[in-house]
Amino acid sequence: MNFLKSLLFFVLSAVLVNLAYSDELSKNVRKITPTYQVTFVDFRWPDRPFVVKVDPKNKDGIESLERYLKAGLQVELGEEDSYVNIGLPNGKVRKVKASKDHAWNFEIDPTTVGFTDAAIEVCDATFMYIEKDIDKWIEEVGQYCPWGAGKMFVSVQRSWVR
Repeated sequence: MNFLKSLLFFVLSAVLVNLAYSDELSKNVRKITPTYQVTFVDFRWPDRPFVVKVDPKNKDGIESLERYLKAGLQVELGEEDSYVNIGLPNGKVRKVKASKDHAWNFEIDPTTVGFTDAAIEVCDATFMYIEKDIDKWIEEVGQYCPWGAGKMFVSVQRSWVR
């Protein structure tokens, strides 16, 4: 009988503690958001992947990418080839320094990137074309929406940040 009383006391104590801290716990859980890194590999430059990062504060970018990931649209290219359609990345171009983790001297700004089914032709180009004159591209076009990205090898990494 003492065991049952002790067990009941322990369970009730745990419930009361949980109720007391549930508001604090839920506040912390809500602060954790996903961030994404999408890597596009063009067969013409396989050793120079184009990395698109989505800033965790870019809610529209995260929502647009997650819509494609949830849909899981599989596009068939032939008998054995297929890829997952995540749409076209689209956002403002900014200069960055190339490094081992970033093969090009430009990127799509992670705070402006979104994913879409279609975009205007003026913002479409190859990675190499923009690389040749980044300043001119930023001044004259500003946006980047590589139409060919839909047919490239894609990997998506998700991590969680507070």
